[in-house]
Amino acid sequence: MQFIGFAVIGRVYKHYRIETRPFPDGFDYLCGVGRVAEVIRNDEATDGYSREIPYRSVRSADIIGAHLSLAKIRTDKPEQFQRDMVQFAEKSGILGLSEIEHYSRYYSAPLYESPTVQMEPLDAIKQAVDDFQEFMSVLTGKQFDDDVREKVLESLRPFLVECSPNAEFMEETVTDDYFKTKTKFSLRPYWQCPTMLHAAYLQAWQDYVQGDKFRHCGNQKCGIVFRADNSKKIYCSELCKRAVNARSYRSKQKAALVDD
Repeated sequence: MQFIGFAVIGRVYKHYRIETRPFPDGFDYLCGVGRVAEVIRNDEATDGYSREIPYRSVRSADIIGAHLSLAKIRTDKPEQFQRDMVQFAEKSGILGLSEIEHYSRYYSAPLYESPTVQMEPLDAIKQAVDDFQEFMSVLTGKQFDDDVREKVLESLRPFLVECSPNAEFMEETVTDDYFKTKTKFSLRPYWQCPTMLHAAYLQAWQDYVQGDKFRHCGNQKCGIVFRADNSKKIYCSELCKRAVNARSYRSKQKAALVDD
């Protein structure tokens, strides 16, 4: 199946950091400072998912694989959550929650924003990540009651409906065997997404429709949802695999000492 890229209309910034806004709410915000570009774009993927310099942008942004990155973020540990979200933003940009009605209640007061600064409440980000991870859990095939399934479908539909297929002509210069160059034009399709969160939902759904398998990590202390490349893969990373093996080894050692 041909890979179709994604484009997100939004702001990309040079730096991201966590700031506490003393007035009027005292909440923590993820802030983007120093705008660089308006269009984030990934057109092609190598070996499934990769990072490349986006078209019509001066900054590389990893839209491809954003859903897998969001699935790995731990929201139950505040300090780690903040670090992970800054890293995610540095790579892919902010989620764009101010454009999504469901999360508008977290914007209790007008935020100071300018062409070079944008702020996103951490409480809103945490709720959005939790919602997305619940959706990813459903894709694993885990059993859920009807209320949970309906909630997930209700959250998914707006993200799919608000994304639209698009296409554009791409210009490429090629050189033949006689070192003559010529210009080649091709029509390249892509999905236009209003925000990065829209792109994450759409990518997860596209992977699922194409038959990719999602699983919960076999390390109970991790448990994140990951995309399994093969039927035998039960851990999200080698680190989790080694951690489980180490715990199993220590348990056997203790059992042997007891038997002695």
